[in-house]
Amino acid sequence: MNKPILVKAITQTSQLMMVLAAGITIPILCHMAHLRGDIFLPIFTAILVAGYQMDFKRLLTLAIVTPITNMMLTGMPISVPIPMLQVLTLELVVFALSLKLGARLPIWLNGALSLTMARISSAGLIFIFNSWTFPLWKSHFILGIPGMILNILILTAWYKIHPIESQCH
Repeated sequence: MNKPILVKAITQTSQLMMVLAAGITIPILCHMAHLRGDIFLPIFTAILVAGYQMDFKRLLTLAIVTPITNMMLTGMPISVPIPMLQVLTLELVVFALSLKLGARLPIWLNGALSLTMARISSAGLIFIFNSWTFPLWKSHFILGIPGMILNILILTAWYKIHPIESQCH
């Protein structure tokens, strides 16, 4: 393996691990501050910011690994009796895909549309999990609106302060 390829691989792996660490730390800090994750959506924040810096494969990996790692380390998100682990994993996968598909849109609009699509996507799980009902999904969606707005503001502010050329693939 030549040196530039090795350096790129190490850099990409380091970036992946840093975003995963943020995806674990931000929800923990949110819960330590007694802020509800279902309202503030902290698990979306790191993936949202990384969405413009990572290729789709790494972003998809984070979308799947972040909630599972969080559950293994903290017990959150729960998977029984309400399948929040499955709900958040699906939402994060749709979120990652939507971010990449909308990469040419203005950042705030792409963030808003991607978050909305991600949150709506979990309605389909009503047909798979008996404990995930339409009233529960509707409450889940409505409770998360402040977090959606907060995440869009964070995304917009981040890229105003740290402009980065889009590397979406």
